[in-house]
Parts: sequence; C-alpha cells; structure tokens
Amino acid sequence: MRQWRSSWISLALVAVATLLVSASPRIGGPRGNQDLPRVGGESIEVSIVNLDVFVNDKKGNRIHGLTKDDFEVFEDGKLQPITNFSEYGPVAEGEKVSVEGGATHVAEPAIDSSRSQRRTVIVFVDRMRLNRHQAEPVFDNLRALIHKAIRPGDGALVATWAGYRMHVVEPFTDDVQKLDTALGKLERATQQINTDSTMADVARELEWRDEVDQMAQLHNASPSGDNRLTLASREAAERAFAEMKSKTSAINALIASISGVEGKKVFLLATHRLSQVAGLEYIKFSAGPKSVDEIAYDTSKYVESIARSANANGVTIYPLYPEGIGDFSVTTPDQAQATISNQDMTTRDYLVLNNEVPSLELIAKRTGGMMAWNAKDIVALLPRVTDDFEDYYSLAYRMTTHNQDRERRLVVKTKNSDYVVRSRHAFVERSEETRMKDRVIANLFNEPDASVLHISTAVGKMVKKSKDRYAIPLSIRIPVGGLATVPQGAIQAGAFSVIVASAGIAGDVSDVTRRTQQFTIPSRKYEDAKTTYFTYDVEILADSRTDLVSIAVLDEVSKDYGFNRVRLPPRGAAPAGTR
Repeated sequence: MRQWRSSWISLALVAVATLLVSASPRIGGPRGNQDLPRVGGESIEVSIVNLDVFVNDKKGNRIHGLTKDDFEVFEDGKLQPITNFSEYGPVAEGEKVSVEGGATHVAEPAIDSSRSQRRTVIVFVDRMRLNRHQAEPVFDNLRALIHKAIRPGDGALVATWAGYRMHVVEPFTDDVQKLDTALGKLERATQQINTDSTMADVARELEWRDEVDQMAQLHNASPSGDNRLTLASREAAERAFAEMKSKTSAINALIASISGVEGKKVFLLATHRLSQVAGLEYIKFSAGPKSVDEIAYDTSKYVESIARSANANGVTIYPLYPEGIGDFSVTTPDQAQATISNQDMTTRDYLVLNNEVPSLELIAKRTGGMMAWNAKDIVALLPRVTDDFEDYYSLAYRMTTHNQDRERRLVVKTKNSDYVVRSRHAFVERSEETRMKDRVIANLFNEPDASVLHISTAVGKMVKKSKDRYAIPLSIRIPVGGLATVPQGAIQAGAFSVIVASAGIAGDVSDVTRRTQQFTIPSRKYEDAKTTYFTYDVEILADSRTDLVSIAVLDEVSKDYGFNRVRLPPRGAAPAGTR
C-alpha cells in the first residue's frame, strides 16, 4: 500500500516541560504551501449552558420545591430564558416542604434523579505541614466525603504537589478503598514533613545568607546585613513565584483532564500556598501599603486562570486551607534566628493568612463552591460539600457562541430576595483550539471521546542522547480517506493539525504543542489516494520520567478528530545498539 510521507519533523520535550516543533515542509504537489481556502463564514453555534444552583435561607437551610419560574439568569446583565430545569435532592416525590416565610411548595416528581448523574471528583493536596490534631479530622472527613459521594461508575482522582511537581497518587477510579489508601499516604506525608521542620527551615535560611555572603565576596562587595537579608528574601520570593506558576499550570491541567466528562464535577483544592502575592512572608514583615516587590510578585492572573479554567469546564471548586493560623513551618529570612514564641511570628501568620484567604475565596465564589481555612472549619464544611452532590437545582439556557475564547458574566437570582443563591459567576466560551488542547490533556488521564478519525501510532527505536535524555521517534498514521478536502482547480487541498502533550510517571503534564500541515493531492489521483495514509513522523526528546504521550489529529476542514495515547518504553539504560 502506498503512503504519503512528510519529511522528519523534530519535536523536542525537555523534562516534560515545553514542546518545540520545527516548521513543517509541504506535502503533495507544487501547490502544497498554498493557503487552504476558507470554508464558509464565521462559525456560529448554539450551545446549552448548564448551571448547578444551590439555594439556602438566611440561616443556611437548603430550600426545596422551587420551579424555574422562581429563578432569573442574567448573562452580561441581560435576562436569559431558562430552557431546562431540574431539582435534585433528598425530598420524596410529592412531599410538601416548608420554606422561609411560611410558604409551601410541592416537590416535582422524580426529584431524586441525581442518582443518574455521573460524579467526577479531583482531590488535590498541596505539600503542607500539619500536626496530628489538624491532619486527622481533615483527612477523616475527606475520606467520609469520598465514601458518600463516589458510587460505581463515578470517578475520583487523588493528586499532590511536591518537589515542584504534581504527582498523581491514585488515578481516576470508583474504588473507594484505593482512594482511602491514597488519602492515607498524604495524611502521613503532611505529618512527616512536620518533624523538625522549623529548625530545618531556619538552617536553610542561614545557608542562603552564607551563599549571599560568598557571592558578595566574589564580586568584591560587602553588603550590609539588611541588604544581605533583602537579597535572600527576594530569592525566596522568586522561588515562591516560580512554584506558584508551575502549580497553577498543574491545577489547570487537572481541570482540563475532565473537560469532556459529563455530569457533576467537583475539585477539592487543599493548599499550602495559593497566594495573592507569591512569597509575601519573605518580603513583608508588617502591615502597610503595597511595595514594589509585592507588585512584582502579584499572582492575580494565575489565581483567576484557575477560576476561568473551572468555569470553562463546568467544575465547582472547594478551596481548603488546613494550616490556618499558627503554622510556624516556614520562617522568613529576617526571622531566621528568632524563636517560635517571638511576637513577630504572630504578625507573620496573619500576613500569610490574609495573603491566602482572598485567593481561595475568589476561586470558590466564581465557581460556585465554598471555602474554609482551618481544620475546624473544614470539618464543618465538608458535610455541606457532600450535600452539594445530592441537593441542588440544575438550570440551563441557550447561548450563541462564536468559536472564541471569551468570558461572560453570569448572575443567578431567585425572585424571593430573602434566599441566598450560590452558583458559578461566569461562562467561558472556548475556541476550537482551546477545546482541542483540553481534549489532548484529558486523553492523558481518561479514555478519549469517540474518534471519527482513526489514527495509529508506532514507537521507533530509542536513542540515548545524554545522561537523562532519550530521542524516541513516533510515526503517526493518518488515513487520507478520513480527511476532508476542498477542490482547488486540478487538485484537492486539505490540512490537518497534530496536537501533542505528555505526562510523566508522577502525573505532571507538559505544555501542549500544535502544528498544522497542509497537503494537496492531484484530483486525478484522489480516489486512489483515499485508500492510503499520511505518515507524520515526530521525534520526542524525553527524560526518564516521561511516561505517556497524548496525540490528537484534527482535520482542519471537517473539524473531525482522532486520538492516540502512547506509553513510552522504559528508559533506564539505553537498549543495545543505541548510543
């Protein structure tokens, strides 16, 4: 069988981070580089926007028995007609429910149909330091939530953050015993870190100071003590800022991993640092106006990206800050030799708390979730999260979309102003490019959507390039008959995009790379060509941790797509015959 082959296209992956692809040559005849003609005009679609809505009275009691006529939905300030409405909850069919003000409503039939809604839960536990009295109640209640929420056919994933990387402790499963085990590992880890943690941190701070002294001597400088501490503080803040960006990327990748999943989607986000200002505890030691450093390390756009990703994928986030007040696990450079009883540490703890809570509140509010910031309040919150799985209203309205990445503000109200309504605050329309990016990431964690374009991938012979770098060739076969083309004189013109992401053995996810390849086929040979395939060759430069590669091919004419997920061969020692 004949095959249409492009020239080699090098795709480099360094430490499962950034993917780099060289420019692609043309395929086909002499007009292979000609732009593909536009098919149709602007892409306009009508989509259904689904909203989970929680309604309480002012005392926090859940309100039941409302109808769609009791609600109003506004998009960018404009009232939208509600097209779909359901109530999910524990109320029996036809049961009368009393609500605030003495009014009564009759529950609609089949109110307990929430049993048919698939549930997907992500539990993300940041590296943190908890004593036993903090850790036990928090993790006991997380396990209780999982036992109540996860049923056969549902899915939950447990991940953590450590060593500047995301680690998947337990991939998606409905086996609650496996999820228990994963949470138990993280519970033990939070307490093990706490052992002698304060003295270890003090030692690190003193080591930084010594390094700064050495650097000053190399440059014939003699910094004052204050300057020395300022430099050490800035170094710590820089590291916190870099970690914040990496952590945000990992969280957004986890959210994207459930982009195509139907049903109710919840993200339990237990953090150590998800700050307004990265490393604030290193660069500020008292209340006051924002400094230049605070502005430099502002992380607002990263925090907001999490809310935006969640709203784009219909995910409700419940942020948790278990450490709360009294976490002495990290010392600042200026306090490196201070004792834990020093009054300055109390000031520092409140600075940290006030730096964390606003970020978490923003994420919860915008995505329709709730947050809590100490072990006691988390224990009180988690049963309410469990209730959110069972007891809510589902509203929907129709929206015209234009294949653009655009955020639209949403407000959901009840006509009774005494009720407290909680729902997400935005709908994020996604472009085709963004949707494909999310699908490729999701393919690393879940089975992909049904493919229309059936592609296959073969792994070639691995070549060791350096100590921990291996070149691994992949050949992607794309059936020509599965690709749509546009008549263009004496040729058929088309194009496809190859989209690639990878994940390490710990679950960390690379950037997503997309390259588009145009092709032309002489019309007289087109019918014969439809029985053949293109081969798109990719060389991946992978470290020993790179485990999975997710590949999608998108037909740029029909917008059909296909997926492959490839597990890379183990590296360790290079196979015989490699260099």
